[in-house]
Amino acid sequence: MADGKPPGPPHGIPLAHKGMFYQAGLPCTCGSAIRRNFVPDLTATVIARL
Repeated sequence: MADGKPPGPPHGIPLAHKGMFYQAGLPCTCGSAIRRNFVPDLTATVIARL
């Protein structure tokens, strides 16, 4: 939208996803106490494409 192009079809639809999909810089525990401090450097492809 910043470059003047119209938004895609899913524009405005709320998005929620499980905590097992990595997002760079955000904690991702995958429901495990062992991974409680894990912060990924990369974002999962499925999240980036959405």
